[in-house]
Amino acid sequence: MSKATGINDINYALMGEIDKIETRQEEYVPEPATELPLPKAAEPKQEYVLFKLVNKSRNGGVVIPHIDYVINPEKPEEGVQMIRLLKGVSSIWAKDQKDLTKEFTQNGGNIRNLEFARGQKFLRIPIWDTALLEFAKVCRHNIGNPNRKSGSKFEFYEYDPKAVADYRLKKEMLEIDMAIIAKQQLEEKMKEHAAFLGIALVNEIGIPRSESEIRIDYIMAAKHRAKIFQDTLDSKEVKIQYKIVALIREGKIDLGREQNKAYWANSGNLISPIPQGRKAHEYLTDLALTNTENGKKFFESLQVT
Repeated sequence: MSKATGINDINYALMGEIDKIETRQEEYVPEPATELPLPKAAEPKQEYVLFKLVNKSRNGGVVIPHIDYVINPEKPEEGVQMIRLLKGVSSIWAKDQKDLTKEFTQNGGNIRNLEFARGQKFLRIPIWDTALLEFAKVCRHNIGNPNRKSGSKFEFYEYDPKAVADYRLKKEMLEIDMAIIAKQQLEEKMKEHAAFLGIALVNEIGIPRSESEIRIDYIMAAKHRAKIFQDTLDSKEVKIQYKIVALIREGKIDLGREQNKAYWANSGNLISPIPQGRKAHEYLTDLALTNTENGKKFFESLQVT
């Protein structure tokens, strides 16, 4: 008897026949119910609406005057109307405040302003305070108001915790996705894109950096500039600029013949003047992407150079 057979016989004697693991199939079966299910908890009732200042450096201490001129989102055809926030008055629309005297509307004790307390970036308005809430939603300082006609140095917005969480999740997932792409990108494509993103392909003494050195910075760019990274990935603009930079480095595009002008080194023909303050490779990239006669001519020359 072989050793393996002997072990199997002993196992059989101790535990009986064992099912093969690969042939066993387990299926979920719920436990038998023993009591009625509990009712689902009701959604928490909203008690207030939060608003937050846009300016991150402003730490409260903002007073927004009680009068503004806005478009009623429910009646946009009526044009710009005056809104006025007053104590004890349920409507903010001046046209509905017909029974108020001039003395009442101009009395400082009857005026209500929209105030972010000092040291507070948030303003919490109870939902029962319908006048203050409507004023906050429709005034021109609220950037969420699509009908506002002018900006403000006291801009704020309605703060939605779920929207903030969704945005953060979307942003985080984009960073992860772009970092994975950056990690897996082919070396040549990585160099093209890295150069466009401003990542150095050579070190401070002019020696080409290794693939791993470039890729570290490339992955970091994907994480910290995920939207730009995504928008320019495999774009025509990236490929053109990489080609132009290579031609400048090889001396085929001459930038030294005359200040603020680019020439073809071989023929001596002028490619284009370079506007003051513009980087040559960036301007020439823009030129190659235009539909002007000179832009088309330059683009065609790049394809055969």
